[in-house]
Amino acid sequence: MFLLYAVKKIDEVELSAMPVQDIRWNIFAATLQDILSHHNLHLWSLKSFGIHPQQITRLQKSLKTPQHFPLLSPVDMERLTLELPLSSDEIIRLRAAMLATAIERMLFDRISAEGAYAVAYEIFQMLNQTLQARDVAAVR
Repeated sequence: MFLLYAVKKIDEVELSAMPVQDIRWNIFAATLQDILSHHNLHLWSLKSFGIHPQQITRLQKSLKTPQHFPLLSPVDMERLTLELPLSSDEIIRLRAAMLATAIERMLFDRISAEGAYAVAYEIFQMLNQTLQARDVAAVR
């Protein structure tokens, strides 16, 4: 009940803080892009990790258009985490982004694109924070 109320309220709010043309619609692709950039790589660098060029193109397009929300397959994610020295923080961010993108995809046909993005991005931040805290607690 609360989630539906929150979705309705967010859908009614105008996203004036970020112009729509600046939104990177696919939260997973945006997070992956940020992490790759931190390693001085870009999305096309995924090709060297065995990711198919069509998948890379889909990821790039999904940043600009709010219609499709591709992710990497479990096999591709495993390959990426084995071949690229990702920190536990980066792996957690990618997992949180995958979950948030799945939620964004579900909301996309039910509310406005901007509302779906806003809700999913908030969920991404909450998931990332919760998973990071759990990871830190597990280390202690």
